[in-house]
Amino acid sequence: MSISWLAILIVVYLLVAKGPRMLAALKDMASQHGDDPGSGGTIAWYLSVWILGLGIGALATRLYWKSIPAGDYSFGGLVFFFFAAGVFVIASGAAVALAGFLGRSLGVAGRGVIAAVMLLVLCVGLFLPMHKDAEGARARSSAAELAWFEDNLARLQAQMQTTPHAPAGSVPPQLELRREGEAIHVTNRSNESLRVNLMFVLPHGRQWERCWAGVSDEGCTPGAGGCAYQLAKDGTKVAAKGIVGIDNQPVLAAGRAAVFTHACGPRFRDAAMEFRLFNPQDGTARFQSDSAFVPDHPWLQ
Repeated sequence: MSISWLAILIVVYLLVAKGPRMLAALKDMASQHGDDPGSGGTIAWYLSVWILGLGIGALATRLYWKSIPAGDYSFGGLVFFFFAAGVFVIASGAAVALAGFLGRSLGVAGRGVIAAVMLLVLCVGLFLPMHKDAEGARARSSAAELAWFEDNLARLQAQMQTTPHAPAGSVPPQLELRREGEAIHVTNRSNESLRVNLMFVLPHGRQWERCWAGVSDEGCTPGAGGCAYQLAKDGTKVAAKGIVGIDNQPVLAAGRAAVFTHACGPRFRDAAMEFRLFNPQDGTARFQSDSAFVPDHPWLQ
């Protein structure tokens, strides 16, 4: 967090959490300078002086911080941090003293001019640059995210050329699929074990919004929702032993099946299914839906 935002948070904290005590301190300050402590305008003036002090302190520290070498975290570099605290205190005290002197010299009418000039200085020197810095940081972050997305998209699209694939929603030839409400019965009809990854996907600009479907093979009745099972020769369901689930990806031996369930909500009721099948021994892709070749990056539009 920058020193500028820290100063703003200090003001907000004083106003919200320490309101009564702060009001009493402002009244004491007014009395000490011969002003009417019961006047709302007087209290507002001394409050603005406090805010001016914090704002000018933050502005001076910001300018100082931009003038020192960046990225120096050695002992010598830490000295700059302590100097920054000193700059804040000195600039803040000087601003409060100058505003107080001018306020007493120019009277009530001049205080309004001072407050307006104070607001203009803080706006031009502090708040607008802070906004510009934030916009620049967001732009740099977006550019980095876009570069990341493009690099990974190119890599995955290259992999697509050597991997069996089909549009999202197409059931892989290695699987047999049957749906019963929220339960999705998936059977491995190939002659090898497969690690099965099943998701529901919705198009989202250049990406896909994904919702995972999961499976469990522990402590449940064969064939129940969320339980893995093996089909016996007579077609009955027998509890499957040794089905390994890793990140919602069960490993199904040839002829074994699993019941996937999900909690994706109504938005995904008509969503297409995305399949990713891998050899569990070496991780070689056996099949992937076309959507699987687009990287996860939901914060891009």
